[in-house]
Amino acid sequence: MLQSLRLRLIVWYVGSLALVLGTFGWGLYATVRRDLGEAIDDMLTAQAGVLEDRLSTSWEKQGGSPAGSLEGALSPDDRTALQRFIARWPRDAGVLEGARPLRVFDRDGALIAASKSVAELNLPALPRVPEEVREGSPVFENVRSPGFRTRLLTAPVVWGGELVCVIQAATPLRLADTSLTKLAFWLVWLLPAILLLIGVIGWVLVTKTLGPVKTIIGRARRIGVEDLHERVEDPRTRDEIGELAQAFNEMLERLETAFKRLSQISGAASHELRTPLTIIQTEMELALSKPRSTEEYRRALQTSMEAVSEMAAILEALLSLAHKGVASRAVDRSPVELSALLREVGEGHAAQARAKRVAITLNTDGPVWISGERRLLERLLANLVDNAVRHTPPEGMMTLQCGREAQSAYLRVHNTGAGIPEEDIPTLFDRFFSHPQETQSVSTGLGLGLCRWIAEVHQGRIDVASQPGQGAAFTVRLPGA
Repeated sequence: MLQSLRLRLIVWYVGSLALVLGTFGWGLYATVRRDLGEAIDDMLTAQAGVLEDRLSTSWEKQGGSPAGSLEGALSPDDRTALQRFIARWPRDAGVLEGARPLRVFDRDGALIAASKSVAELNLPALPRVPEEVREGSPVFENVRSPGFRTRLLTAPVVWGGELVCVIQAATPLRLADTSLTKLAFWLVWLLPAILLLIGVIGWVLVTKTLGPVKTIIGRARRIGVEDLHERVEDPRTRDEIGELAQAFNEMLERLETAFKRLSQISGAASHELRTPLTIIQTEMELALSKPRSTEEYRRALQTSMEAVSEMAAILEALLSLAHKGVASRAVDRSPVELSALLREVGEGHAAQARAKRVAITLNTDGPVWISGERRLLERLLANLVDNAVRHTPPEGMMTLQCGREAQSAYLRVHNTGAGIPEEDIPTLFDRFFSHPQETQSVSTGLGLGLCRWIAEVHQGRIDVASQPGQGAAFTVRLPGA
């Protein structure tokens, strides 16, 4: 079983090439053999035709009727005269004195004359005239001579519809057979040599091509959880190898982000849940330490209930940020009217604001419609308003505002108070940022990170403006409907 991709590529490549070259070689050999045979047959036909023409010319010079003018069967006198003429014509005319192997037979197959070169070919006798020849068709055949083959043409000479004689033309096939043997030799030995050479070249090229893949594999095997910041070497090519390296680095980047998010979430969970769990444990231990009044038990349960509610908020924020990367969620859009939503959120936090003696002012420019997911936008506003209430000092003020700016809609939550230090603003929207001077009992440090995520999945953004001692203003800008 071929486990190596490099070896499989070479085997498939060389195998396919062998099939193509083998088919080409077989086709070339068959074509050359056919064309060479046709050329030899044409040459023999031409030789027999020349001899027949000379026979016709000599017969006409002796006063005989032209062969082309004879119609019907020959008369007995013409037949007898013609046979006598043919019997002495080759010797009288000297037509077989040349080097070409030619033989002339009478109509019954008896040899009349043969050229001297026929003896060298050791041709067999003609025991009888073949039926095809008697019917006027030439016959080609190969005859075996000692050490070589001979191509033999037996052609009829028909005058007046009758067979008057038979002409044989022959040629040795030494040269043709030698040429075909050499061609077969070169095809049989040259093609494997070519395949071997191409296989070696292909192995070198494939090795060079897959070298970066080997490097990527080795690099990938060395990258562990602690090394996700590392990347595979970019081969700096615009081919599939370069795309593979780029895709692998992008995957490593996503894994690094995911592991960082997991580490942050686990750290935030252990940190943020510790306080409410400690509160619950403390209240339960105090309640169970000795008998207490109903009011004390109620207070302990109320404190524990508040801690449980805070834990639920923390877990919800953690789960939201854990399962949704920035701009990785498709928003279930529907028309949302921001003025009404802002009013509902403000009324929902009115009791919390009254408890701290914080005044809430609602300022809207009439209905403001956008396309978005109402549940997420409500969560965004609730986080901003809750954050503003918690950071507004007693007797302070909050302003909730919405309106339009050009093609965008905006939401603004402004509160009075100490404001945000300038050095904290760059990290304010980090997912697990918590103000170091937070004085509330519990602060998740998750709300503003979730607000930014909600704004971004709506193709919007969130900004903050703050000056020490003058409070802070959070502005969310979203595309208008």
